[in-house]
This record gives sequence, structure tokens and C-alpha cells, in this order.
Amino acid sequence: MSFEFPKPTSTRVNEFQSGYHHRFELLSRYKRERLERIWGEKTLEQLAQYYKLAKEQGLSQEEIDAKRSDMLKPLKEWLEKIHESQKYHDRAVEFLVAPFEEDNVLQVAKQELKAGSEVREMIEDVERGRLLPELFEAALDGYYDEVDRLDIPDKLFEAFVSYHVKRFRKENEAPIKNEIPGLKRRFRKRCFEAISGLQLPLQKEVVSRRLRETRVIVKDGLFMLEGHLGRFDVDNGVITISGWNDTLNELELTFTHEMMHVLSGRLIWEIKDRYEDAETKLLYAIFGSKAQSVEYEHRRIGVVFSTSKKFRFFWLNEALTASLTDDVIKRPFDVSYPSERKLLSLLESKIPRPLFLAAYFENFDPEKPADQRIPHWNALIKKITESYGSGFLVKLDKFVQEKGVDEAVKIMELPEGWRQIQGMYA
Repeated sequence: MSFEFPKPTSTRVNEFQSGYHHRFELLSRYKRERLERIWGEKTLEQLAQYYKLAKEQGLSQEEIDAKRSDMLKPLKEWLEKIHESQKYHDRAVEFLVAPFEEDNVLQVAKQELKAGSEVREMIEDVERGRLLPELFEAALDGYYDEVDRLDIPDKLFEAFVSYHVKRFRKENEAPIKNEIPGLKRRFRKRCFEAISGLQLPLQKEVVSRRLRETRVIVKDGLFMLEGHLGRFDVDNGVITISGWNDTLNELELTFTHEMMHVLSGRLIWEIKDRYEDAETKLLYAIFGSKAQSVEYEHRRIGVVFSTSKKFRFFWLNEALTASLTDDVIKRPFDVSYPSERKLLSLLESKIPRPLFLAAYFENFDPEKPADQRIPHWNALIKKITESYGSGFLVKLDKFVQEKGVDEAVKIMELPEGWRQIQGMYA
């Protein structure tokens, strides 16, 4: 028997819509556990469950070893990738060397490493007095730094992962979590001062409310290899802070940068009756409209527009976010997105900065007449058109996506260089 589902409907709403906040909170709670996981922790939990099951079922050691190898394989491949990269190579070496400070890891290494292998010989040299204990770590570091291919027995690798999880909890996650209340207090105070000084076109109530709504989660840097020390997930209301924020200054900078994304304007769509997965389809088939699917999508945050799985003006959004971070902290030490910020500064030679800031913080208001829903964005586009010609910002964005930010900077630095970009997309 076939079942006909209602057709999806989409409506633009503001952030004060009650359903938006209710769904927002449910999603945040649902996703929180997944977001908090440390690299390898889930695999360790699954292995523990499997060992218990294997014991109950009387599985052979050969079967257990094969299963362990299969479950650890993705982690090994990921670590190999990190070890081969120039940017994160040192992090992989640290992951491999640090566990040897524990006696149980040394015992597993002696049992699992082949006789004559370089690392095993180092361990034996320490035991026999041929290598000073204080030089052992440096020797290991040199070995794992230079080795071309990682060949780590499964049991030893499992011990490495177990050590990493415990160490991250103690040395990375806990200290950062302890700093979060202070980070929030200082951020609120700085924003309020900037608002009073007319530097931020915001209301203090918006700062307080979004600070309350936003969860901050510490995540293992081994998950976040895109070069980011933080990330804001607007759909779930979560700031993810990398455990690789090694200093308080770095942590303050990352938190402030991500909170600027939190404060930036939004365009929210409420989508009803979009039944795309088996669970929502089954619930609707059983309960009808009582199980209606309601989702929320953010089609704009700051000045980033999302259309057809493409993002427009990402470079401009990050440039504004980084520069606002400096404005609020009052120390120009946000070194992120230097090329994007340079391109923004070139635009600001003709476009007043307040126009960019007003557009960045502007929330779409569906209750106003169509021509008054995003007046600050419209004012920015009007000024850009007057200065650089029709459609220039879109053309510049296309150029950045095709050629890169650095190339855009080179052309915009030329006398009347912007005309070249206009001509390319006439």
C-alpha cells in the first residue's frame, strides 16, 4: 500500500519564533554527545563492548585479533595521513611518543614489537643502562619524526589511543572548560563597552541572549584538521573549541572570533513536511500530522549566503569576523584570514566600514515589507554599485572562488584593477 506525504512548505521566520527555539534546543542536546567525543574514544568503547561479547561467546583469539584490526584500521589510516602532512606532522609524533611515559604502554610495546625493531631496542637499551632515561623521549621523537611509514601493532596502537583519550581529558579538555565562564564574562563586558562606544551596531540584549543560548564544547584537535582552532555550528547552536588552543591568549582569540559569528545576522527558513529519512516517514505514517516534520535552515549568517549548496561571500564574512575580533579584544593579534582582510581593506578605500558592519549584524525581518527586510545589506550593495559598478560584489566573489583570494588582492591593488574583474564577468 502506497502512502502519500504532504508537499514540503518553506517560510522565512525570525529568531523569536517559538518553534525555532524549541527545535534549536532539542538539536543541540541531541548532537552534544557526538560533538564532545575525543578522537578514538568511540572506537575504544566499541572494542570494550566487543571484548565482552567475545568472552561470552567464547570466540577465539584469532577472531578477536582480526576484529580489533578491522576496528582500528580507520584510526591508523587517519594518523598516517596526519603524520605525512607538513602542517600536522608534529602532532602525530606527539601522539606516538607521549604514551611511553606510562609503564603499561612500555610493557605492551615490549610484548608486541618485533625483536630487533628500533623502538624495542631503545626500550631495552634504557633497561640495560645503555640509554639514559631522560634521552629516551628525544630518541623516540627522532625516530617517529623521520620514519616514512608507521607500522604499529594493533595492541600497542590501542594502548596509544587509550592514553591519548585520558591525557586529552586531563590536559586539554578540563583546563579549557574551566576557562569558559571567564571567557563569556569578558566577552560580554567588551561587547557592552563597544556598543556603548558606538563601535558595534548591536543591542546588549542580543549579546546576552545569544551567549546564553550557545553551548561551548571542547573537541579533540585530531578531528579538526582544516586549520581551524574553532568553529560555530549555527544549526545546532554550538561553538566547538579545539583542544589545540595551547595558550590562554589563543583560546581568548578563538572564542571571541567564534562568538562574533554567533552575534552576526541570520536568515532563517522554517521547512515543514520534508520527509527525507525513513524515521520521519514512518512516524508520519503512524501518527499523521502529530508527527509533522519541522526543520530550520540558515540561508545566511553574517554576510555568507547559502544557495544551492554553494556559499557566497565566505571570504568577506571571515574578514569582517577577524577584524571585529581585534576591535573587541583591542589587540590586533588575530592573524587568521590575512588575505581576506587585505581584500576587505581594499574595498574599504571606497566603502565606509560602518556599512559592512551594519550588514554583517543585520537579521532578516520577514514581518516588514519586502523592500525593508534587509535595508543595511541593500545600502551596502547600493554603495558598492556606485563605487565599482553593477553586480561587482558577486563578480568579485566569483573571481575569488575561481582564482583565489590572493589573486583577487593582486588585481585590486592595481590602479583601477577592479575594472578587470568587472570585464571578466560582463
